[in-house]
Amino acid sequence: MLRAIYHFGIHSSRLDHSEHERRKWFIASRHQRKQREIHQDHAEDVLSDFAASFVLADPLEIQAYKAELDEFDALTVEAIMENREILDRLYAEREAMLERAYILEDGTRVFKSEDGSRVYSEKGDLVPRSKIDPDEIGDKFEKAEPFLKNLKSINKHQQIHKNLLEFQEHLDEDRELADSGKMTKDELAERREERLKEMPIEVRRKLNGFDETQEQKLKTEFSTSAKPITENDMDMRIDPSMVPSL
Repeated sequence: MLRAIYHFGIHSSRLDHSEHERRKWFIASRHQRKQREIHQDHAEDVLSDFAASFVLADPLEIQAYKAELDEFDALTVEAIMENREILDRLYAEREAMLERAYILEDGTRVFKSEDGSRVYSEKGDLVPRSKIDPDEIGDKFEKAEPFLKNLKSINKHQQIHKNLLEFQEHLDEDRELADSGKMTKDELAERREERLKEMPIEVRRKLNGFDETQEQKLKTEFSTSAKPITENDMDMRIDPSMVPSL
C-alpha cells in the first residue's frame, strides 16, 4: 500500500513537471510567434514606405507646383530689380563721398570721425595715427560716420542680392526636376517645404496674405541661416568692430 502511494506520488510529480514544461514551451512559442509577427509587420511597413518614396507625383500636383514656382520666380525677379536699384543708389552715394574724402600721399582716401578722434580708410579700416593724425584733416572733408553707414548698407544689400540669386537657382532646379517627369510625391513635398522655408523676406512680403507682423521674425531667421559673404562676393568688406555707433 505504501509502495503504491509512493509510486503514485512520483508519477504525479512527473506529470506536474511535464505540465510545467509544456506551459513554458507554449508561452515561449507564443512569444516567438508574436515577435515574428511584429518583425513581419515592421518589415512590411518599411517596404511600404520605401515603395511609396518612389511613387511619382500626380501630373496635377506637378502642374500646381510649377505654377507656384513661376509665381515665386516672378516675385524674385521683382525683388532683385528693386534691390539692384537700392544698390545703384548706394554706390552713387559712396562715389560722391569718396570725392569729398581727404586723400593721403599714397592716394588712399580717408575719413575723420565726427568727434575727431579716429580716421577710417575707404575700405572701412581704422587708420593708425602713425600714418595720419586726425588733426591734419580739416572739417570741410567728408566725415566717417555717413561713409561707414553707407558701407554697411552696401554690405547688407549685396547679401540680399546673393540670397535672392541662390533662391532663384533652387527654383530653377525644382522646375527642371518637375519637367523631367521623375519627381516623386515625397520629393515634391520636401522641395516645396524647403522653398517656403528658405524664401527671402524680400520675396515673401510680396505674397498675397503675407502677415507684416511676422516680418521682423523672418528677417532674423533668414539672416541667421544666410551664408556669409566672401571677398569675391563684395566690392569691399567692413569690420564691424571698426564701425562706431550710428
